[in-house]
Formats: sequence, C-alpha cells, structure tokens
Amino acid sequence: MVEALARLRHFLETEKDLEAKSSLTKLTVDMLRNFFQHSELNGNQGIRSYSALERGIFLNDVAIDLNLTSKSQAKTIVIHAYQSMSVWELKKTIAKVCDFSPLQISINRTGKELIGQHSNASLIGDLGIMCMEKLSAIKVYTQTKNAPLVNSRNEYMPNVKRIIETWFEHYSDTEVDGERVMGDEGFNLFMRETTASSILDNIKLKQSKNQFTEGQSEYVTREQFLRFYQTKCIEKPDIVRSNFRAHQIGADLKPLMTHPSANDPKENKDLSSLPRHTLAFDQEVFEGIFELLEQHQMEDIFVLLHSIRVNPATFFQILTLKDRESLAAHLADDKSMYRKFYSLKIIAHLFHEHLSTQQEKAVVFYVDPKSSAAPASVDKSPPKLDLQAVNDDPNNAPTGYIPPPPEGREVTGTRVGNSDQAPFIGPLAPPRPPPNN
Repeated sequence: MVEALARLRHFLETEKDLEAKSSLTKLTVDMLRNFFQHSELNGNQGIRSYSALERGIFLNDVAIDLNLTSKSQAKTIVIHAYQSMSVWELKKTIAKVCDFSPLQISINRTGKELIGQHSNASLIGDLGIMCMEKLSAIKVYTQTKNAPLVNSRNEYMPNVKRIIETWFEHYSDTEVDGERVMGDEGFNLFMRETTASSILDNIKLKQSKNQFTEGQSEYVTREQFLRFYQTKCIEKPDIVRSNFRAHQIGADLKPLMTHPSANDPKENKDLSSLPRHTLAFDQEVFEGIFELLEQHQMEDIFVLLHSIRVNPATFFQILTLKDRESLAAHLADDKSMYRKFYSLKIIAHLFHEHLSTQQEKAVVFYVDPKSSAAPASVDKSPPKLDLQAVNDDPNNAPTGYIPPPPEGREVTGTRVGNSDQAPFIGPLAPPRPPPNN
C-alpha cells in the first residue's frame, strides 16, 4: 500500500498530462479499495471509515428474515439504524440474535445484488438500503480449496500424517510385543465412524482389514495403517478427504464448524492486519495522502481519505480543545482547506452526538478497548441541555462532553437507553470528564 502511494506520488510529480494523472490516480485508489475489501472478508472489528462520521438518515423498521438455521430464536427481526452502519455491523447484529457465525451470513435484497463478504466495509446507506425495506439473511456456502495431502515426492504432508497418526493412537486398543496395534474391536469402531455407517457386516470389515494388513496379520500395525493411507492419498485422494469429513476435518485440513456460533474463531481479531486501520494510524502515510490531495486536487484521493479510519492524532487534538476560542484558533492555524474540512466534519460529528444524547434520551459514549470501566471519580450523568437556550444563543452550545459508560456492563460501541433507539458505534476515544462548572 505504502509503495503504491509512493509510486503514485512520483508519477503525479513527473507527469504533465492531466488525463493520464487522473486515470492512474483512479486506478490506484480502486486497487487500494479492492485491497481493503479483501482484507476484511473475515471481519473488521467494527472499525469505522471517516465517511461514517456523517450518520445519514435514520432508517426505521428494516425487516430481516432469518433463513440461517432451524435453531434461530426469531424468524424475522426489525432493526433501526443510521445509514452509517456498516454491513459488518449489520451482520454482527444478526449473528448475535441467531448465535450464528457472521462470516457465514450474506444479505439478500429482492431484485438487487447479493451483499456478501466483499461488502463488509460498505455502509448500508451507500448500498441504498431504505426505511421499511425487507431483507433476508442467508447462509453462505463457501467452497474451501483442497489442501495437498502429499508432496511432490509422494510423501505425507506433515499435518496429514499428524491427523492419521492421531486416528491410530485413538483406535489402537491392544498391545502386541510392546507395540500398540488395532485389534478387531478398535478397527471395527474406526471403520464404522469413518464411513459413518453402523451396518457394516463382519465380511466387509474383514475385507477392509485385509486391505490394511495385506492379509499378513490379524492386527493392524502403525506402519501398515500409515502405508495404507499414504497409498490412498496418492491414488484415491477423494476417499481420504471423505474419511476426513467423517471426522469433522475440512478440505483445508482444519476442523469443520458443524454449529457455527456468533464467536467464530476464524473472525479477524487483528487490527494491524486491516489496511484501513494501519493507514490512518501511520501518521507519515496519512500526512502523505493529504499532501497528494493538496498538491493535485484529485477527487479520487479524497475518496481514499474517506475510505480509511479517522486519523487518531487529529481526533484527539480536537478532543483536547477546551472552548470555542481554542476551536476557532485551531481552525485558523490550519492553512489547508482540506484539513479544515476534515476537522470540521469531526467537530460536527461530536456536536451532533451530544445533541442526540439529550434528544433521544440515550447515552452515546466511546470506550478505549483497554479500559472496561470508567474512572470512579468521573460523574456519569451527562449535563442537562436546554435546547431552546441553544437555539436562542449559540454560545450556550455544549463543548463536546462525552459521558463514559456505566460500570459493570459490556457496552463497548453500543447505544444504550431505550431499546427502540438506533445502534451506533463511533470512532474510538477515551472517556472524557465533564467540564468544570
């Protein structure tokens, strides 16, 4: 990503043709956005893009039919949300209701393109989802690529040998001359569980054992067991994969999730692997994007800036402003029109959130992931706001107080209050104490 931006910078500085500049800029930004999508196929930890600061329209009564499992507690749910809600947040909401993996959920819209994993970073407003629209949550059937069973020398791949050795250890039920072997009982149990059949007769079982032992002994040794499966991996790999599935091992040689839950272990938990996060948090790269924007005024660069996460340095700098005077000074010091716009959108977002807190009788807060509870010394009651006084005199407007969350409750990134209020997850920020009166 950094290299792509560096090459774009060099091209824009040396190329004279405006059409060529515009074409390459669009191509580079499209490539980066596709990279963003691919990196978030397994989730994005709920990170919000800069464009999500503008919440958009409040969508009432978006009905979602749940066609996931017969175990779903509800068949239809209704969600109230702002257009700035991401597709991944929507999937996580559905997953929590159904106790179903969000990685295996797609959203179907009548007459529209399926909203799948490549749309996880998109906002529902950008997809055109409207009030009272009816959606359908359906299960994603993913086809996993077959992992190789043997290498180019027809030797076991290490993880394949490990699985088969585990089978032998589990089903070997007797000992001969100090060596563990499979007797009739252990072998018969292995065959029934591997073929998922309980009706194998004695003749078929004996024929199967002879294939392992080549008729040389009445027991199956470790060497015979490994040699048999190595031959099958080479000659009939589909049979080996079928045996793996019977033991809940997938084509990728990883355990199958027979009952996927909302806490899917395959979900991406590593923020450092998400370029929309790392680009925003790398101050040098972020400044470089702004420089490209200021020097060349390319619309696609502005689109890229809106796609990544809010820059924390700018966000925290605004949070430290104490009053209207310091806010005005901050904006006056910044000579760049684009930086002013970037800061103003953050300020408007914080101000709107404060007003929403009072008008909707719901508390909006931001929580640092490392801090699960607010400091004991912080007053958790938000200051009362006289909306009429604010309308009469803008000087009565609040300065951006963000109340911390209540203690003893898992509330990170959630709007609390009346149950019919919209869920909202904002950019991360630490709890902030109320202003001194």
